[in-house]
Amino acid sequence: MNIEQYKIGQKITVVRKSDTKGVEYNSTIQNIKNDFLYISVPYNEERPLILIRNEKVLIKYVAKSAAYRFTSSYAGTYKESESLRLYKFTAPREEDIERIQMRGFVRVPVSMEVQYLLPDSEEPRKGLSVDLSAGGMKLATKSRLEVNTELDLYFQLPSKKQVLHMPVRAKVLRCELVNDETKVYHAGLKFLNVHRKMEDTICSFVFEKQMEQRRRR
Repeated sequence: MNIEQYKIGQKITVVRKSDTKGVEYNSTIQNIKNDFLYISVPYNEERPLILIRNEKVLIKYVAKSAAYRFTSSYAGTYKESESLRLYKFTAPREEDIERIQMRGFVRVPVSMEVQYLLPDSEEPRKGLSVDLSAGGMKLATKSRLEVNTELDLYFQLPSKKQVLHMPVRAKVLRCELVNDETKVYHAGLKFLNVHRKMEDTICSFVFEKQMEQRRRR
């Protein structure tokens, strides 16, 4: 498996291995040298992460096509300058970096226009996404979609460098009326035959959205 390595300037999240709640702290890699990572003090909202020497943490990062995680040990603080104090962690071996399997589990709220084409129809209709994961989407529509119907979807994911065009085949798993007055339905969709590259692209987008939303809290 090809691993996309972390780098200086990489945004990361840090979680105590002993924390059963999995509270995430946001940080950035400031330097990499002599088998150690030097990161800015991790924060969860206004709370800094306080660690004891040799405490184990789980570090996550998102690369161009996938998300990764590895276990590291806290090695103390490092004074980069008079005004900058960094946390020091052991760097992992490449074989200890794990690709995160996010399919079907992690969903983020995302509102974007989605075009969908029903079977035996030539005219696409428009809906709005409610949430998104690498395995599927919740779609808001103005008409009921029959369970087990297969649709052709088209939507766009904005990225830092370009807009990514996503044509996807999907199956309706459920559909329910959520607003009787406006006649809005929410359909739970499962993506079908999504190739690895597309799955990685959606995973990366979902992971980035998670980090953005946590930073805003």
